[in-house]
Amino acid sequence: MKNTKKILALLMAVIMLFAVTACSDDTASVSSTSSTASEPTKTAVTVKFASLKGPTGIGAVNIVNGSSDSDSVIYESQLFADPTAVVAECIKGNMDIAAVPTNAAATIYKKTNGKYVALCLNTLGTLYVMENGNTVTDIKSLNGKKVYSTGQGAVPQYVFEYILAKNGVNCKIEYLAEHAELTSQMIAGKVKIGVLPQPFVTQTSLKNTDVRIALDLTEEWDKIAAAEKNDSMLTMGCFVVKKEFADKNPEAVKQFIADFGESVKKVTSDPVAAGDAVQQAGIMDSAAMVAKAIPNCNITCIAGDEMKTILSGFLKVLYEQEPTSVGGSLPDDAFYYAQK
Repeated sequence: MKNTKKILALLMAVIMLFAVTACSDDTASVSSTSSTASEPTKTAVTVKFASLKGPTGIGAVNIVNGSSDSDSVIYESQLFADPTAVVAECIKGNMDIAAVPTNAAATIYKKTNGKYVALCLNTLGTLYVMENGNTVTDIKSLNGKKVYSTGQGAVPQYVFEYILAKNGVNCKIEYLAEHAELTSQMIAGKVKIGVLPQPFVTQTSLKNTDVRIALDLTEEWDKIAAAEKNDSMLTMGCFVVKKEFADKNPEAVKQFIADFGESVKKVTSDPVAAGDAVQQAGIMDSAAMVAKAIPNCNITCIAGDEMKTILSGFLKVLYEQEPTSVGGSLPDDAFYYAQK
């Protein structure tokens, strides 16, 4: 009997030992699960992004399509035909990053009291004088002629008028609202001389073989810069970033520059594939035309000190020509975004 009691007591002790061990294992398991669940999940930053039809949209086609090399950002893209609409959206504070003409970037900076700053350049010179005929042989041969253009109040106006003034040329300029409108007018033969950017230059010459490139305004700009010994470059477009957004999300801004740079590389290295992507994104209508135009679009991605050097030189020239073209005064150093 005593032996039986001892055996029973021993069995009870073993059972209790297993029970304690099992409880200990369960507790450890729950604790481990809880620890994993409590680890913070990194939320992707949404970037409200505005682009323009034309070279800017072509260069940024991957971002327009929402593509990123990182899952840390999500792009909400809007595509605009008219840069003044983008400027208005920025002044309202509705965009985090936006493509605008370079002079408009300075104007936005002034009108928003520094709430938007220049992030990076996206296009250099893309402007050409097109003619249906053979009367334009040099810049001075425009004297007395009627020329149609686009971009009133933006870079095309100030660049063309600057070049005319420096060469003592007086001609009548009529501005149309959109590049597409002037393109269609030239294709139809209703306009003899017009100033257009790429890729509309290529579109025009492909659809009307009588229309030719008469003058490259980048070359005309460079002639003046060389004669006056200034280091300015013709710089058509840039991205601006909302400073508050950049201060809160420096990594997202850094990722944007990387994504845009990668998009530019893909576009310029494979124009045919880029043309298809551009057409699918609704940036331009013809993939073949875009592919042919890309090598002449001067699409680029320039940030940091190099951007500051190029852009400040360009804005200085515009300011000396017409102070209101850059908002009435040259922007200070805070205008140029320094990557963190």
